[in-house]
Amino acid sequence: MLIPKNPLRQLFMGVWLLAFAGCEFRPVSSGLEARAEPYVIEQSTSGWRLKTELPVTPGSLGIGLYSHSGTEYALPQPPEGESGKGRWVRRNTWYYPQSWGAFEEYWFGWMLLDIYSVDRSRHVSPLSTQASGTGGLFESFASDHFTAYYPPEYFDQLQDFLQGTASDSVFGLFFRPWPRDTLVASRVDPGSAAWHAGVRDGDRLLRFDGRWAATSLGYLRDSTRGKSVAFEVRRPSSGLVSNYAIRRSAHVMPTLYSDTLPGAVGYVSISQFVSTDGIATDDLFRSAAIWLEANSRGPWILDLRANGGGAIAAAERIASMLVPSGADLVRYRERFLDPATLAGYESMDTARASDSVDRRLTGRSIVVLQDSNTASASEIVISALRENLGASVRALGDTSYGKGIGQIYVSTPLNGFMAITCMHIDPLREPAYHLVGIRPDDILPYGDSTIAKAWEISLAGAGRKMASMAAERPGFDAMAWNRTELRKSGAPPLWPATSRRPYPIR
Repeated sequence: MLIPKNPLRQLFMGVWLLAFAGCEFRPVSSGLEARAEPYVIEQSTSGWRLKTELPVTPGSLGIGLYSHSGTEYALPQPPEGESGKGRWVRRNTWYYPQSWGAFEEYWFGWMLLDIYSVDRSRHVSPLSTQASGTGGLFESFASDHFTAYYPPEYFDQLQDFLQGTASDSVFGLFFRPWPRDTLVASRVDPGSAAWHAGVRDGDRLLRFDGRWAATSLGYLRDSTRGKSVAFEVRRPSSGLVSNYAIRRSAHVMPTLYSDTLPGAVGYVSISQFVSTDGIATDDLFRSAAIWLEANSRGPWILDLRANGGGAIAAAERIASMLVPSGADLVRYRERFLDPATLAGYESMDTARASDSVDRRLTGRSIVVLQDSNTASASEIVISALRENLGASVRALGDTSYGKGIGQIYVSTPLNGFMAITCMHIDPLREPAYHLVGIRPDDILPYGDSTIAKAWEISLAGAGRKMASMAAERPGFDAMAWNRTELRKSGAPPLWPATSRRPYPIR
């Protein structure tokens, strides 16, 4: 696991927590009117000195402090955008302002960019972009489109995304892909519309609005928005057939679905990695793995298609369950905060398999499904598995997205969000996949042919004869439905702040 280099790596955790809870700041709408000079260059006979005095959000300083100055330090070269030749030194001061407006928003954003931005080719003097405000600052400094400033109108939406709690209008159930004569509710998510109506795990769904359910998933998916649907359901334990009127409702679907395909082939689909307590994807994976170990045989299918990434902590912990203890996963080149100088610095580190996972599944062969939308944390998992398990991992599908960078997300008292690329992520030995993606072992089109191929490989790996496969082919309409339901509530791959790591990061 990647370990923070210093205690002040947790500094801006207070930004995420306190900005939501309310604080003593009085956010106001103000222009960039005059304040204490935040960025001052002084010349002396011995060289140049840069002094910054920058506003910070609640929780950034120690208890009882309202201002703090870092130690003065020498710069190896002039600051970005400055041309004064000779010796340069710098001293940074942080303070709590009495109110928070556009001025504070701008300089707080510049401070975060100055500390954490790992790609610095577009950095200039902050004085040159001050008139364009915070949005203009991020547009000028961004080296990629993931570094961005999100104004307050996006706050509620992005907060849900960060926490992995975005909801959509769904029935709230997954279908077992076998048998094909009826549809079996593999999982009915508690609290969903189907759950409240009375549908439970294992129920057989016979008809939707009088249509035979096994052949009407397209109708259920495409033609039932905004109206109640008549579900005819048979409960196997009692043989009782019931009718329920169910209307889609807003509900947060889990980020992971697992089941066994015909022939006891284990299948896990992950739509996003989140670390939010209670819905953490690695906790769901651990539970699914325990069940699959008892109910499947042979290789597992790990479906990461259309998974744009998410919580790196969750991805690392899932990879840790599948590779040998202490194995290296990926390499990071990342920006950190020096608590003595209040400045940023760059460091290299290697993420290792966590020793804290309580269930290890080493020796398991895995068939990975990926496509052009498999990105970020998903690529971390794929890269770690391929480099540690070798021939035991076979990837099918299309070349992945190629996102080998990560961002921090910090909220502000004005309910803005600042996203900054703070790290590069690279494989251990293979070529970097950023911007080029990870090429699978077998290129296959998205759809039934990919999952069918994975199923056949897994059956063969379990020692089943190929001749018997056709008679057991699963209902891929049900698989497609389940993946659609997973993606409905899929949030952008953002990392919520938790005790496991101080930042919301993707």
